[in-house]
Amino acid sequence: MKLEEERIKEAIETADISLRHKDMILMRYGIGMDRPVAAADIGKKYKIKGRKLVEEITKVERLAFNILKNQDLYDIMIQNS
Repeated sequence: MKLEEERIKEAIETADISLRHKDMILMRYGIGMDRPVAAADIGKKYKIKGRKLVEEITKVERLAFNILKNQDLYDIMIQNS
């Protein structure tokens, strides 16, 4: 894992959000994995689909942005995904 990815992972893992959302963010952007996980596959894991899945993915993307924007890590995460 690259240093930037380790910094992003640490920022997400130490954020004051639920474990579920932390996991969803890491999966969505492929942090600590070979590649990002498709939204549909995240939905299968958490047994959500349709509109609810879209809402959850949108929510975790906003959470990720808010967590990383003040740490100059957001651009790094987008480049890696």
